[in-house]
Amino acid sequence: MNYALTLSIKLTTTKKLTIGSGGLTLISKADVPFIKIKRADNKIGLFIPGSTIKGVLRTSLIRTAHLLNFKDLNASVYPGEKVGSSDIVTSLFGCPGGPKGKIIVDSCMIEDIAQTITHVRINDKNRTAEEGALFSVQYLPIGSSFNIKIKGENLSLEESRALFLSILELKYERVGKSGLVDVSIIESESKIPDELRKDPLIREILGGISK
Repeated sequence: MNYALTLSIKLTTTKKLTIGSGGLTLISKADVPFIKIKRADNKIGLFIPGSTIKGVLRTSLIRTAHLLNFKDLNASVYPGEKVGSSDIVTSLFGCPGGPKGKIIVDSCMIEDIAQTITHVRINDKNRTAEEGALFSVQYLPIGSSFNIKIKGENLSLEESRALFLSILELKYERVGKSGLVDVSIIESESKIPDELRKDPLIREILGGISK
């Protein structure tokens, strides 16, 4: 039997978090800015790409799949190096040129509460500050929260268990540029089949991180 589910996940920063835009943005003057988008109400919002969270979930599962006795894992965290793999990670998240994954992570927009902090670039050879090498980075401060939606389609019980384990592990993985988050599942906004709730592992994970 296969399952469909929707999970509402609340992420709260426990270490300041930045998700760089990959380039300069006209809305921000920081050297490493968040993606900022003007919303329909003309206010500026911070854009959190679902692909970033999905990538961290993939890494989480690579590190923990052995706990569920999955075999023949391709341990690479780079999707391009998983081409041709048929392990549990590829089954859930897909890979370039291969089968489409079964997990969708929605992007989200949050209020612009980013703080800009100036850093000094350090010379790796002599461990001294480089002259004139100042750069600015935008962060979400510690204690900031945002919600994301994770959707799974046509999941087997084993794939469902792997997904919940990767969500649990998320709090121990780096998000963006060295950020850390606490994780909770908002049950009132989630749709989890009763059959999955009865599974001992999933029930234990829900009992530990649900709100």
